[in-house]
Formats: sequence, C-alpha cells, structure tokens
Amino acid sequence: MLRTITGKVTLTAILFLILIIALSVGSIQGSQSTKNVTNQLLATLNQATLHERFVQAFNRSIAESINAALAGDDDELAQAGMFLALAGSELDALNQFELRSSNMQTALLGERRAGIIYRLGLVLATITNAKADNDLDARGEVIEEIEEIEEELDLLVREQNQRLEQDGASNQAQINNLINFTQATVPFQFALVAASIAAAVWLLHRFIVRPIRILSQNATAIGEGKLEQLIQTNGIDEIGILQHALQQTAINIRAREQDIQANTRELQTALAEIKAREAEQAHLLMENTAQREVIRNAGIPVLPIGDHALLVPLIGSLDSARLQQLQQQTLHGLQQAHARFLILDITGVPLIDTQIARGLLDVVHSARLLGAEPILVGIRPEVAQSLVQLGLNLGNVKTMASLQKGISYALSADQLV
Repeated sequence: MLRTITGKVTLTAILFLILIIALSVGSIQGSQSTKNVTNQLLATLNQATLHERFVQAFNRSIAESINAALAGDDDELAQAGMFLALAGSELDALNQFELRSSNMQTALLGERRAGIIYRLGLVLATITNAKADNDLDARGEVIEEIEEIEEELDLLVREQNQRLEQDGASNQAQINNLINFTQATVPFQFALVAASIAAAVWLLHRFIVRPIRILSQNATAIGEGKLEQLIQTNGIDEIGILQHALQQTAINIRAREQDIQANTRELQTALAEIKAREAEQAHLLMENTAQREVIRNAGIPVLPIGDHALLVPLIGSLDSARLQQLQQQTLHGLQQAHARFLILDITGVPLIDTQIARGLLDVVHSARLLGAEPILVGIRPEVAQSLVQLGLNLGNVKTMASLQKGISYALSADQLV
C-alpha cells in the first residue's frame, strides 16, 4: 500500500478516521453526561414545583379548617374539604413522580405527607360532628390538632428544602465536573487536531509533495514525448477529499463545543431557578414565624373611661400567658388610676372554656380587693350557653349586654358617688 500514492493517502485517511471516531466518542459521552445532568435538574425542579403546589393547597385547607372550627360555617367547611381534596390530588402527582426514585428518604417523606392529609381529614370529620352536636369543647381540641398538623407540615417543608439543597449541591458538583471536563478536553482535542494537522503536513510533504515534484520532473520528460508517465497524476483528487475531511472534522469539533456551552448555560439557569424557589420558601417560613411572634407579643390595652373607670377590651383567644398579662396590666392600671369601675369587654373572645372563665374570675376578685367594681360586658348567647354547660357561676359579678350600657352604668354610678 505504501508503494503507491493512493495507498499512502488511504493510510492517512484511516488514521484520521480513527481520530474522528475518538473525538466523536468523547463528544457523545460529554453530550450524554450533559443530558443526564439536565434530566436530574429538571426532575429536581419538577419535584420542587409539585411539592410547592401541595403545600399551598394544604395550607389553604388548614386555613379554611380553622375558620370552619371557629365560625362553624358550612361554606368554610366545604372550602376546607375542597382544598384538602386538591392537596390529595397534588400529593398523588408528587408521589407518582417520586416513585421513579428508590430513595428511602423520599418514601418516608411521602408517607408523612399522606399521614398529615389523613389527620386533617379526621379533623374535618370532627368539625362536622361537633357542628352537628354543637360541641364547643371538640372545636377547641380541633384547633389544637390543626396547630400540631401545621407544625408537622413546617417540619416536612424544612426537610424537603434540605433535600432540595442537597440535590442542588449534587447537581452543582456534576455541573462543575462537566465544565472542568469540557475545559480539559476541548484544548486537548484542539491540540490533538493540531498535532494531526502537523502530521498530515509532514505526510503530505513526505509522500505526496515529493512524488509530485518527481512527477513535475517527469512532466518535462512528458513534454519531450514520454507519455507513459501521465497515469501517475491521478492521486491528486484523493488528497482534496482528505483535506475536506479534515476541515469537516474541525467544524464538527467547534459545533460540539458550542452545544456544550449552550447546555451549560441552560443548566446554570435551571439551578438559579431552583435556588430562587428555595429562597422564596425560606422567606415564607420566616414571615410565618414573624407573624406568630407578633401575635404572641400583642398587648392588652387598658383604657381610661372618665375619671374613675377603666375599659379592658379583650380580642382573640386567651391562653395562660395572656390571662396572666391581663391580670398584671389590669391591676397595675387600677392602682395607678385609683379607678372605682373595671369594664371587661369579652365581645372579641371567640371561645370561653373553664380555664379562661377562672382567669376572668381571678381578675374580678383581684379588682374587688383593690376597691373597684368589675363589670362584664359583651357576653354573646353562645358564650353564655357555654358558661352554663361548664357549670361556672359568675356569682354577683355585674354583667351588661353591651359595651355602651356598661360604660353608661359606670359613668352614671360615678356621678352619683
């Protein structure tokens, strides 16, 4: 083969074919790695989106459940059931998506999410039964159960975010490895192409140019009539084909490099979107925590009415901490103002149980010890019925149907004194 120009060019072409195959295999491997990383990022993004939709639907169901427990409204209860069904549908989609993964941690999170949906379903059933039986105690227990479900949901969200952060870090590491691989292999490929070109030049010079010079010398002889030498010039077309193959190889390498760079930019954009969603979820958690802190730190106002009367409007649920704060602020206000009347307005208190009623009676007895007459206003019919069912006796505590009547009584009694 090396004794003819065609054979020499054919051998050079075979060597370049091996080079092209090696470069193509490397490019295919790089493309496959890029595809795998892209699929992982898209899977992480889809999982985060499905989980966010589930959390939104479940949070809405929790909010409607609380409203239904407090107000006992059928529309609120129906809304809660609708959003719970929506959350269940979103959970089914999320579970179907996560079934493709054999990760034990993912399976445990799925079981816990299903558990809180089941618990909230039981809560809605309890609210329905309590509404039918007019059981106010059961509604209070339902609210505590809903708060526990909220805490479990917050824990699940934090664990899901941690898992997404781990997946993001893993994907980032794969992207970095892919970038490093690209940066390391592309110069090597160009160096290999450059070395191949240099070898081709040497081969062309050694096996083609020299023979052509010899042919040129023979051309002089042809001009002298030696026609038997014309057959030796047929190998030039094969050299042109070889040069075209080399140029096409360089074009393919540049096209592969551009594809890798474009895929890398898409991966970085997807990773930035995942980080933005993680930051948004963390911001929502911080806002939720801050709102709870504001509710806990809300004070109880003690307002002067006239010269010798104080008004204490109570709004929202009363726990042991707020009852203690009520007693401290009320007694301090009575001592400072030397008031003879204390008006306790419980219009804004949604529910009064044994603990709250005893706390209010403690405030009443303490006010009497300081020489003030307590007046309890704003007792709604359902609150009065609850007090009777609890067997609580307010004794000789002065009660008024409305805040206006309580203020009028205190002011008129103060003028008589």
